[in-house]
Amino acid sequence: MTDRHAPISRFHCIDGVELHWIEAGAGPPLVILPGLQDSPVTWKEVIAGLAEGYHVYAFDFPGSGLSARPDVSYTLSWHRDLVGKWMHHLGIPHASLIAHSYGGGVALRMLVDGSEAVDRLILIAPGGLGKEVGFWLRLASLPWMVEYLGQPWMRFGTRVLTWHSGRALDPSVRQQLIKLNDAPHTARALARTLRDTVRWRGQTQNFLERVGEVRHYPEITLLWGTKDHVLPISQGLRLCKKMKRCTFVPLPDIGHFPHWQAPQLLLRTLQDHLSRDVTSPASPPQAPSSTSADTPYISPR
Repeated sequence: MTDRHAPISRFHCIDGVELHWIEAGAGPPLVILPGLQDSPVTWKEVIAGLAEGYHVYAFDFPGSGLSARPDVSYTLSWHRDLVGKWMHHLGIPHASLIAHSYGGGVALRMLVDGSEAVDRLILIAPGGLGKEVGFWLRLASLPWMVEYLGQPWMRFGTRVLTWHSGRALDPSVRQQLIKLNDAPHTARALARTLRDTVRWRGQTQNFLERVGEVRHYPEITLLWGTKDHVLPISQGLRLCKKMKRCTFVPLPDIGHFPHWQAPQLLLRTLQDHLSRDVTSPASPPQAPSSTSADTPYISPR
């Protein structure tokens, strides 16, 4: 990677919150929104490859990475507003967007709330497409447990998660993420984020219940690991089978963190789909039929 593609850390204060992001490369803008308590540091290999053809902006959500951890609500709509203001600050009126897990939930909320900033949306196992969610996230959503008791366990929890799901991560990257999640008030941010999106019985926000509010549909690609135990692959199939111009791409033998587990495979898949021409926006989902919900379907191009 040439010097002009080398990643650079940047900071800026928006609405009193110091935000961090990584920029790399040159070309059309490409925004990456990571998942809960993840950070662009774990996207290192993917960012390096994408920066050969794009100006990549990889965001650190407040409460994670090198962004601040203020005493605020951490609701989905609050995060959406900050992402919109951050893109406005950067002078990005519209861009391709790659969003993973919670970041995918934020991207979907941007569509519901009328954003036209997304030209092309690549979602990787996004939140907000159904009730089902992994046991540990439901457990962490119990009132006050993580917020007041969880901080001493953030280092241990991140270590276990990266050992189980991120064995392909460079050891130095794994240690960086563990250190970042050990920062004060990280557990509070995690708990409040979950409080707005997850309860013991599952996810509380469902994009499919609000699709009628969406006015602008970018072309959508859904990537999902076939061994995802955090968010079931069936949620992605349900969305794509109800939308035209929605492409579903299963990632064989991959779990919830493809950028940890198989970064080169993910990079090749992203480059392939980003290189395809956008000919028309995705159509709104159709009303579900009584039989279609149980029939697996991969939307054709």
